[in-house]
Amino acid sequence: MRSYPNCKINLGLQILSRRPDGYHDIATVMLPVSGLHDTLDIDLLPTGDPGQPRFEISGTAVDCDDDQNTCLRAYHLMRTVFPGRVSAVSIRLHKAIPHGAGLGGGSSDAAFTLRMLNVVFGLQLDDDALCQLALRIGADCPFFIRNRPAYVTGIGDRIEQVDFDLQRLGLRVEVVKPDVSVSTREAYAGTTPR
Repeated sequence: MRSYPNCKINLGLQILSRRPDGYHDIATVMLPVSGLHDTLDIDLLPTGDPGQPRFEISGTAVDCDDDQNTCLRAYHLMRTVFPGRVSAVSIRLHKAIPHGAGLGGGSSDAAFTLRMLNVVFGLQLDDDALCQLALRIGADCPFFIRNRPAYVTGIGDRIEQVDFDLQRLGLRVEVVKPDVSVSTREAYAGTTPR
């Protein structure tokens, strides 16, 4: 099974407060951007496989070790929540979304992995259940479960769909990534909430 985890952009980002758990309360409008995406393939491994996934990554460099990749984190989460129902798979990820740009590539990869595993293993989880699982991987992962324009608050867990169609407005998005990267942690650490 193949999918194309897309990136997103934030139209404005208000950082409202720092929470005791280290997260920040935010308010933003997130828009999915379909023209810039990764490629994700997930296939079942033979029945006799001991249960460890195979993972391959190619394309744009990422800023984490393979065992911390969000696709594997999503797989292991599903395996933990549904023991005996989620078996070993082969995951191949080709990265095109640059990291350190606020585009949500890793979060999108995780959300699409959850969605694909839901289908592959016939778990029949609805979007609300998938959003709850996605939140355990990262704050903006739930956005990519529904993957539609949304007003996002809380730590990224409160998502209200909005009617915002760039094409209808005669607008388009062009993503330009300079040769500078800033991790989410560094970006938030450099702010003073209002």
